[in-house]
Amino acid sequence: MSKSTDKKTEKKTETQDSVQETMKNTMEGYFDGIADSSEKFAESVSNARARNTRIMDKFIETIASGQKDMLELGRAITAAPTDYKANLQLTMETMNRRQECALEFGKTLFREQTEMTSEASENTKELFAPFKTGDFDWTAPYRQMSKFWTPNAS
Repeated sequence: MSKSTDKKTEKKTETQDSVQETMKNTMEGYFDGIADSSEKFAESVSNARARNTRIMDKFIETIASGQKDMLELGRAITAAPTDYKANLQLTMETMNRRQECALEFGKTLFREQTEMTSEASENTKELFAPFKTGDFDWTAPYRQMSKFWTPNAS
């Protein structure tokens, strides 16, 4: 009887060791996944900050140049208020420059939004790829945990 008890104990210990090793590997994979996700998140935040900086720099540049243009136009009109032809010419030139600046800002905004959309699409595809292919078993860690606790409970 002692031999069969020893064999059962050995088998139980081997099973526990196997389950513990499997659980360890599963949990390491889980934490590696979290670490990868954290790095990707930090990179995404950094990219978003850089994108926001580029947009705001362009916006401030557009506002500042607009103020300068309007001040110059105001000075020119007050210098010769009765020269309607020259004032109208200056006004049209100023408005053309302002439209050009607005279009440049719009291009910057569109370009940044397009890049952001592409990045988000790539990240989303990467995130949900395991669901799509079905190669990854999301319930494995939980099953491994139950295997870990079940032999210890008996």
